[in-house]
Amino acid sequence: MPPSGALLFGPPGWGKAHIAKAVANEAGMNFISVKGPAIINMDVHESIQAVKEVFEKARNSAPCLIFFDEIDALIPNNMGGYRELIASAMMDEMNTIDIRKGVFLLGASNCPSIIHPRALTSHSLVKNVYVGIPTPAERLIF
Repeated sequence: MPPSGALLFGPPGWGKAHIAKAVANEAGMNFISVKGPAIINMDVHESIQAVKEVFEKARNSAPCLIFFDEIDALIPNNMGGYRELIASAMMDEMNTIDIRKGVFLLGASNCPSIIHPRALTSHSLVKNVYVGIPTPAERLIF
């Protein structure tokens, strides 16, 4: 199965969310943006349901790009307790998406080392793109 997403990583505040929105616009895709901490701060059952609903909405809105900002909150390397249930639901859903069916995933993280390794080997996040501080020449573009 071809990769159906990528992880944008780098320091906070340098445009990962803007890049995700631009990719969706350029590709002519619908755009769903989700903040990982907002889902984690719900009751565990509500969190799992919210994850499932995001992916279902994307499938029903294809072509669609799902953007998870601070995705590391949903799929942390040090899972335990209720967070493990949420992370498992998230990774299960990530494994169902398929670019050939018009759904693409972009995740953003300031620190990819805190993301669960299973998520990084999923066909959804095998590509990693560093979004760093632009050089002075790159800043002139904007």
